[in-house]
Amino acid sequence: MTLCEWFPFEILTFSTSYLGTAHLAAQTLLSTTAVLVWHVPFSGSIAISTRIGHLIGAGALSLAKQLTKLYGPLFLLCGLCEMALLLAFTNVIALTFTQDPEVRYLVKDTMALVAALSYSMLRHVSVTVPCAA
Repeated sequence: MTLCEWFPFEILTFSTSYLGTAHLAAQTLLSTTAVLVWHVPFSGSIAISTRIGHLIGAGALSLAKQLTKLYGPLFLLCGLCEMALLLAFTNVIALTFTQDPEVRYLVKDTMALVAALSYSMLRHVSVTVPCAA
């Protein structure tokens, strides 16, 4: 990750520290969860894009188009499942990382936003994969 990519995360963390330690702990937990949840489908999209690129390079355009039509909805479904898991396991995630009731409350209160954003990120991945073909 380059400085330009990581610098906004550092600014966010530094800014959150002015709100208090509970907010900083909740922000750290939520950002860690969001990054963890984002990496698995993103890695899959890179592998799929590489495969589609190889198919295009090999001249198998019809197969590449078929796989593109398959993987787009597959990633949307993956995003919905990921969002549902984040919402269903909000309490478990909060209890895994902390015992502080204030931090748990902040995490529970904000996890729906993280789940919605994780779905929107996967929706973007599902849109960029078909554009490769």
